Amino acid sequence: MDFRSVFHIRLQDFELQAECMLDAALRSRAVAIISAHNANGTIVAISTEAGQEGLCKGMKVNLARKMSHSTRLLPYNRSLYSRMHNYLYRTVATFSPVVEPAIYGQFYMDMTGMNGIYKNDLRAGDLISKRIDEAVHLDNHIGISVNKLVSRISTSVVPERIYKIDSGEESRFLAPLRSRLLPTAVEPAVERMLRFLFLRQVQDVQSAMEQEAAAQAIFNRYYKPLAMEARGMDTSAVQPP
Repeated sequence: MDFRSVFHIRLQDFELQAECMLDAALRSRAVAIISAHNANGTIVAISTEAGQEGLCKGMKVNLARKMSHSTRLLPYNRSLYSRMHNYLYRTVATFSPVVEPAIYGQFYMDMTGMNGIYKNDLRAGDLISKRIDEAVHLDNHIGISVNKLVSRISTSVVPERIYKIDSGEESRFLAPLRSRLLPTAVEPAVERMLRFLFLRQVQDVQSAMEQEAAAQAIFNRYYKPLAMEARGMDTSAVQPP
């Protein structure tokens, strides 16, 4: 039986990396990319140096200006990020006919049945990662599992450049992670209930879901998707554009 093989590619701080690619001097500066210069503008991405100044993602621009006078605030350059994203899509699409662009700097790839070409998933991941580095010199991470959910979560928490979760290990991999990493956990009603019940880690949610009747009563229509996500189950397909 051939298990699905789904890759998730994440270029960390994609917008910031793209700006630094254009201007190398930014690499050692406190930099923040903002959504707009007006009062409603917020920080979208920050450099390590800007973080050391006390700035963080989501912070209002007005507050950022008061907290740090040395941080350079760059406007959100959608045209640049879109061109870079499309170029990366064409680059990774040479490795599989089934590639789904997600948000800027992130892609899903269905590599099921491709081991005959690349020997194994880790070898394929290494080739893709090196090709991205050659093309744009941007740091990237690749998560590999049987579905999109687990692969995507892995690239957000695992420091290794390439990491694979074997089939059947999805629940164990997720168990120690923060429950907020589950997509349904960010729904306001679910988030409030998770906090109220002290379900801070995915393993806490997994345990709660074992009491099916009680969990259904508590989470109502969110019970089924939350229970599936906590076990690392995801049936969504990789959708090419």
